[in-house]
Amino acid sequence: MNPIILFLLLAVLPFQASPKSEAPPKSEWQTFVSQEGGFAVTFPGEPAGDTNESGMRYKVDLGPQTFGVVCAKQFDRSATPEKTMNDNADDFLKTCNGKLIKKSPISVNKNPGVAIRFKTSAPGGITEARYFLVKDQLFILLTFTRDGTPEADAQRFLNSFKLLQ
Repeated sequence: MNPIILFLLLAVLPFQASPKSEAPPKSEWQTFVSQEGGFAVTFPGEPAGDTNESGMRYKVDLGPQTFGVVCAKQFDRSATPEKTMNDNADDFLKTCNGKLIKKSPISVNKNPGVAIRFKTSAPGGITEARYFLVKDQLFILLTFTRDGTPEADAQRFLNSFKLLQ
């Protein structure tokens, strides 16, 4: 299995296995800064994180919603940056058995990116991921929102991502 897909699954699967609850717990939004990764993002709580040879990941699990960011150093590269991001996004969609809702090009600080949104059935919900290729790092922002849970916090998280340089 592609090392980045395995890294993503390790970040997302614990979130998706969380028990369903009526409403996410109240938490304070706070900006998390990774000097090593060169990024900042606002999480709805204190993220847990780890680092290995493939990169680093940080996540917050609130039960019906989960939020994560991966900074991958090892990933499958294709002929162009756009193809690299699209191929990695497509692999993640396929691995999650998702049904594509929308896929579109995006950017951050003039670095190319791709956004993907898809439906999952086990558990039921919406996964959104944004991929950005910056120099030799692939940044991936992930959210999972269970069916019946408002998605405003997912958008707040995804839109908060900033590169430090």
